Amino acid sequence: MKRLLLVGLLVTACQPVDTALKKARGELMTSQQLNAHILARLTQADFTEIDPARLYGHGGRLFLTKLHRDEALGILDGLIRDQVQSTRWADDYGQVHGTFRVKAQPRMMLGLSASFIEGKELTYEDEKDLYETYETEVLYSAPEIWDGP
Repeated sequence: MKRLLLVGLLVTACQPVDTALKKARGELMTSQQLNAHILARLTQADFTEIDPARLYGHGGRLFLTKLHRDEALGILDGLIRDQVQSTRWADDYGQVHGTFRVKAQPRMMLGLSASFIEGKELTYEDEKDLYETYETEVLYSAPEIWDGP
């Protein structure tokens, strides 16, 4: 009986902890867990992922939403707050962006930005339906090792 209890305890202890539960507890997530946490939110119904090559070329992941940029930024900030070393966002001509170092793995950095789609007529020249449907674009670069230039 004790052996069965010990095996049950070991199996339970070896299960990965849900990332939302770790975040709620204030625990640090690995870069892989943080990536999964971010993507779990960005793949919900209020965001639409499109191939970034349609607008910008390859690299990162592009999500569009009908949410106002500031609301999307609030979601992004909430996803990474307490999981990165600093949540300083730069605001450049309607695009709010940042590169963030993962607290649990300081060599890992991720990138996020939220920007208004309005005003990007040339970028969306061949994607008028997207331009007319969505308000904000979010670019996401998953965590990767960064040791500096």
